[in-house]
Amino acid sequence: MGEVIALPLAGSAALPDVRGQHRALQVTWHAQDRVFVVSTWRFGRCVASVRLDPVAAGELVGTIADGLARAASPGIPLPGPADPPIPESPEAAPSAPHTRALGD
Repeated sequence: MGEVIALPLAGSAALPDVRGQHRALQVTWHAQDRVFVVSTWRFGRCVASVRLDPVAAGELVGTIADGLARAASPGIPLPGPADPPIPESPEAAPSAPHTRALGD
């Protein structure tokens, strides 16, 4: 287990879940490890996290930007049920990584 770091850190953002119920997403840049930590919080406790290198974080930002552009443009369809499902287990994951969820 890694070092415990007091939050909030400079360069972090805590984002409330639209569903409420004390859910939030937190994104923090850890310069010493050169990773972004994206964590899910519930009732003030971290329940899951993912560490992203700068390239993967850039792909995430691109996906968010694509989604925002679609949401702002009435003529561009928003993603829907036709999108591929997210695998529920590592065994169900595709063999090649899919890096762009929107706009492919």
